[in-house]
Amino acid sequence: MKNFIWLISGSIIAQVLNFLASPILTRIYSPEEFGEYMLFLSIAGLFTATINGRYDMMIVSAEEKDLFSLIRVSLIISIIVSILSTITFFVINFRTDMIDLPVYTFLLFFSTISFYGLINIITAYNNRIEEYKLISQFTVIRSTIQNLGSILLGIMGMGYLGLAVSYVFGQFIGVRKQSKKLRIHFKDFKKLSTGNDLQILKKYINQPLYSLPSILINNLSYTILIIVIGKLYGVLEVGLYSIALRVLGLPLSLVSGNISKLVMKSGFEEIKNNSSIKLTFNRYFRILVLLSIPLFILISESSNYVDKIFGKEWNDSGLVINSLLFMFIARFITSSLSPLYILIGRQKIDFLLQILFLIVTLILSLVSYKMSFDFLTYINYINILYGSVYVIYLIYLFYFSKLRSEHI
Repeated sequence: MKNFIWLISGSIIAQVLNFLASPILTRIYSPEEFGEYMLFLSIAGLFTATINGRYDMMIVSAEEKDLFSLIRVSLIISIIVSILSTITFFVINFRTDMIDLPVYTFLLFFSTISFYGLINIITAYNNRIEEYKLISQFTVIRSTIQNLGSILLGIMGMGYLGLAVSYVFGQFIGVRKQSKKLRIHFKDFKKLSTGNDLQILKKYINQPLYSLPSILINNLSYTILIIVIGKLYGVLEVGLYSIALRVLGLPLSLVSGNISKLVMKSGFEEIKNNSSIKLTFNRYFRILVLLSIPLFILISESSNYVDKIFGKEWNDSGLVINSLLFMFIARFITSSLSPLYILIGRQKIDFLLQILFLIVTLILSLVSYKMSFDFLTYINYINILYGSVYVIYLIYLFYFSKLRSEHI
């Protein structure tokens, strides 16, 4: 409980800061500028999901003898992915008509990807040694820097660049202090050989084989969704959609991301004792359902006051918020529990379920284009179809939670 309080307190403060800053930011930046920022983040998110080859997920629960090899492998993969993803982004942005962001964006893109990979590793190690207070502190500090930077640069008239630069700079803050205990073990990394790395790559091969494609396909679905909205309806609609995601994403940032860390820890302990994760699944599923009710009722009610909170330009975001409630309730619950697929060695099932998101996105986007759906109709279908996939995801996880882990 103490660990949860530390994690949740940092997220609460960070999200309060985001909420307080949002009405200011929406009066400084236009929906079109937020739309450009959303395109940048969504494409970056596609690659940050793969940045460490998902090997960083195992740092929390791996045997001590594997720990430093896992960290080194995660870091090497992040460097390679940062370079390759930046080249890919450059080609997509400047050699196709899918998106059209300013030329300097690729430098920000590389910084975003590389910092994210480093922070993933450090945070996973902090989680392993239960430095929850430190994680919480820098969650607040990064949010503060990002919001203040966005406001200041926005006042200076830097447009979309102000949002992107502030985000990148905020991510970098605190890396040195947060990695202090990890850097003490520098000599342990020097002792490692290429042979150690190859052994770890092979031992945890299910991570890149199944877990990585799974999260990649999930993120690809959302990235395509953003790009389709931009191409079919315009960057203004992307901006309106981004504010809806900002509001609906509060519970995910506030609770879901932190509970997933505790779920991972609890599931690992349960597997050691019982060879299944039934108790962990049942306990946290109930907690998440109970938390989701007041959180999303509050969000639904607040959507009626979007114009007063964010400004008249953003009034239509309220309609988008209410149109996506079912999907985000299901996502809120599922995203917290999804790490359990890794613990029980069912990454292949997770991968197959994630393919459903991509299929839904591609089919719906094609149908929307052919039938000329308006923006809200498209959003309503996304709500129903994505929400249904999340429910299927939970049903499968409930079934597998009762079975013996494939890692035992």
